[in-house]
Amino acid sequence: MLPSSSSPGCPALLVDPFRARFPWYGPHLQTIRNPLRPPPVLPGGPGLPLHLPLGDGDVLSARLDLPPQPDTGRPTLLLVHGLGGCETSPYMLAASAHFTAIGCQVVRLSLRGSGPSGASCRGWSHAGRFGDLEAICAQLPAGAAGLVVLGFSLGGNLVLNYAARGKLDPRLVAAISVSAPIDMLAASDLIHRPKNKLYHDYLLRALKAIYLNPHSSLTAVERQGVARARTLFAIDDLFTAPHHGFRGAPDYYRRVSALPWLEALPVPTLLIHAVDDPFISADAYRGLTSKGSLRLALAEGGGHLGFHDRQGLWHLRHAERFLDNLPHLA
Repeated sequence: MLPSSSSPGCPALLVDPFRARFPWYGPHLQTIRNPLRPPPVLPGGPGLPLHLPLGDGDVLSARLDLPPQPDTGRPTLLLVHGLGGCETSPYMLAASAHFTAIGCQVVRLSLRGSGPSGASCRGWSHAGRFGDLEAICAQLPAGAAGLVVLGFSLGGNLVLNYAARGKLDPRLVAAISVSAPIDMLAASDLIHRPKNKLYHDYLLRALKAIYLNPHSSLTAVERQGVARARTLFAIDDLFTAPHHGFRGAPDYYRRVSALPWLEALPVPTLLIHAVDDPFISADAYRGLTSKGSLRLALAEGGGHLGFHDRQGLWHLRHAERFLDNLPHLA
């Protein structure tokens, strides 16, 4: 069994090793449980709607969830979803339920073209467009305990790019990623393998929905191209990359991968990942160590954004423990 943290010098960050909850054994059942379980009921209802302009005409939608018993010693959390997600994704709701229950206020963001933001955006997010987080963080409420950005899957890579390369909000005290494709080239190779066709096709449909949003800026010819595309690589190569100044998909993947930037993080940062993630390899994580501002939590199981164990959600408990120990990490 792998330890929950690779840093023996930081025992305060250790939590129990991951043990899957019956009957959700194996990476695939862990991964697909999120959309199958009933969504948590947030004590504050659907959340207060926020409309966050980006300065170029696009406006992002978000929801502010207030805790039933606020704790001024807790930071505000900004949650950032992955590809195909939005503010109402099951893992976003689960994270908000967990952190509002301990007194945090939580903002659930919908990125450009995703969910409710699709109606107010002509552009799209991508794995390295961290300037959007710079603009959003500046507009968020945060108390004396500061601001934490937590990203899931592709949103996790975006959060890590922001933490490592962005102009940080002075209130930012930490960053967290869960199941992030920090090596985008390797992730692209793995998701396109035949064994991952189910996941690939799901994500392909999600990416097409973002690009084919009636409010997006694609031309009619480009829309036809997206509709005909048969792989994620094809869409990234023909549309994502050139629309954002990259020389094709390989150049895009190389330049937006967070991995090369993780050695000199200016704020405490926690990376959570499962060794058995079915379509994001753990190889890139194995080369990292918990030192400086970086903390690594590798679980032996958990799948992709799963981590369903006997006590609930392993990754959220680990994130909570990390935040509780921030004074010792700064």
